[in-house]
Amino acid sequence: MTKTFKPTYLYIKTHKTTGLKYFGKTVSSKDSYSGSGKYWLRHLAKHGDNIDTEIIGYFEDMNYMHWNFLLVTT
Repeated sequence: MTKTFKPTYLYIKTHKTTGLKYFGKTVSSKDSYSGSGKYWLRHLAKHGDNIDTEIIGYFEDMNYMHWNFLLVTT
């Protein structure tokens, strides 16, 4: 069974007070989604959700997303 690829945002969220960064991806709203990592969510609970979101890319094709991610990280 093949999964259908949904358009995806890759982003980096930065906590404006502490500087902690969180890399993530979402197929939902890039602005309202705050992330799902355990450490990140605990950090937000302790320090508040004063965060900035930098969009790394918006991708409608999984192969194109993987290729571009490799270019950004090398």
